Amino acid sequence: MLKFILPFLLIFTIFAKEKVTDQEKKQMIELLAQNEKVFESYFEYNAEKVEEHAKELIKKFEMVKSEKFKEDLGRALKYLSKISKDAKRKDNNKNYHLTSSFLIKLINKYDFGPKYQAYYCPMVRKKWIQNVDVKSRVHNPYDPSMPHCGGRL
Repeated sequence: MLKFILPFLLIFTIFAKEKVTDQEKKQMIELLAQNEKVFESYFEYNAEKVEEHAKELIKKFEMVKSEKFKEDLGRALKYLSKISKDAKRKDNNKNYHLTSSFLIKLINKYDFGPKYQAYYCPMVRKKWIQNVDVKSRVHNPYDPSMPHCGGRL
């Protein structure tokens, strides 16, 4: 019997997410909520709004104090800070995708709850995070011609 249970437990522990403190979770949920505003601003693309929400997101990044998130948040911030109203949409898309990639790494590793999930579109080859409580269907922020292309990672 142990022979059958052991592989199941091993698989479960591989996919289990690391626990975080209440403070770490609160700060990351606030960050992800602001990221949701950046995500939403892509659907009626207005470069000024995208930049405005990105700048607000930068403030949320600065409020997260956990050392365990520092490296990935620092990398994400590098790309987030390049989002600008003066940049081409293609460039803002790329930088938002790269920002999202590092945030996805964190939501896949740590337990921040089930509300925010990672998505990927193979057509545009980009990732994003979406609030599944608000949008249960895929909403691709990168290409208005295929708003429901992609799937959950």
